[in-house]
Amino acid sequence: MPTNGLRRGGWTAGLLFLGMPALAQTTAMEQLEAAAPAGAVTAPQVAAVPGRSSRSYDVYDGREEAARACSAAAFDSDKRECLVVVARADYFDGAAARACGRLSFSSNVPKCIEAVADKDYLPSEVDVCAGSSFDSSVVSCLKAAGRPHSHRPPYPYPYPDRPRRSDASCYAFDRGWEEHWGGHGGYRWDPGRACQECLQRHGGCNYRCTIESWRCTAEWVPSDASQPRRTYEGRPDRDRWDAEREALLYCRDIHWGDSGRGDCRVLNCRREDELVDSGSCRR
Repeated sequence: MPTNGLRRGGWTAGLLFLGMPALAQTTAMEQLEAAAPAGAVTAPQVAAVPGRSSRSYDVYDGREEAARACSAAAFDSDKRECLVVVARADYFDGAAARACGRLSFSSNVPKCIEAVADKDYLPSEVDVCAGSSFDSSVVSCLKAAGRPHSHRPPYPYPYPDRPRRSDASCYAFDRGWEEHWGGHGGYRWDPGRACQECLQRHGGCNYRCTIESWRCTAEWVPSDASQPRRTYEGRPDRDRWDAEREALLYCRDIHWGDSGRGDCRVLNCRREDELVDSGSCRR
């Protein structure tokens, strides 16, 4: 692989080539913020979710490594394009970002960084892709192998297995005529409690437990107003913020080749509660 002057000089020389201070004075993240165009979102603005702490720079997101990988580009225009991609993303797999920084041709670095943005990889997947003979093969391999990244904290059981019943809403209903329509139960009721209350008033009951789930739609908005807008529906998720990301990632993946000609935005979300348990009540 040819080694350009920037690589021989290291990260500091690459920054000086851009007219930026060396790393001893500023971090790649600070340079990223400075290089981002006006109005670009450089840090995810996430509303607080009950039971979950807001994300911050204390949470590893790989953007520092992705910004460093941008220094591998030989031309200022490619560096700037690469840093803008990093500024718009929320997460990078460190190994995938480093693989992008080892590409031979400058123009392929921002393409690779865009391909791996907001994606998760297994170490073996990155190794296989990075071993491809051509830059284009590395980029296409990483794009195909990546999965949408989720910031969901670990569950005490393997997701997407059955959620904890304490997170579910359980209701029991009369098998005949439920006179007050609402059933017996509520949020964080377990099936036993809902069934017990129902059976006190009815001869036979069935129960259903659901957990909150969301499905969102993203819209491609072209820069040229004369071009049509397109909508894309993401996969459902038990967290609304993650559902929005699913839709955005799907939209951006479809329009991967349209960088600079538009952007994706969340259009709407709807609640689709997920059935996690059901059955007949027993006395």
